[in-house]
Amino acid sequence: MSALIIATYIIGVGVGALGLLYVVKDLAADLILLGAQLLVLLVWIALVVGALLKAASVGGPTDAITFWGYALTGLTLPIAGLYLGFLERSRWGALTIAIASLTMTVLAARLPQIWAGGFA
Repeated sequence: MSALIIATYIIGVGVGALGLLYVVKDLAADLILLGAQLLVLLVWIALVVGALLKAASVGGPTDAITFWGYALTGLTLPIAGLYLGFLERSRWGALTIAIASLTMTVLAARLPQIWAGGFA
């Protein structure tokens, strides 16, 4: 398992937990939570770029549609979480960020299962 996948797990769970803490404390998403969600997006971009480079050099995954569908979802989901978290100025905005981050963690956990050689 690569260090980037592990970093994706840690950051995704951390931001999800922070978002849930905001929900419990009835806080709106502030710049700290929005910046943390942006960090999730940046790590995911690095993960997808690494997968693209690996696919170009070694060959892609056997189930390419599922893999690249997960990668595309991973690129759009944090943007949607940022957008909704910024617009919704209640605790529900923080909940959208928490759900997006935890979903990103599940997507990152599935990527090595779909393409084991790509993240070894």
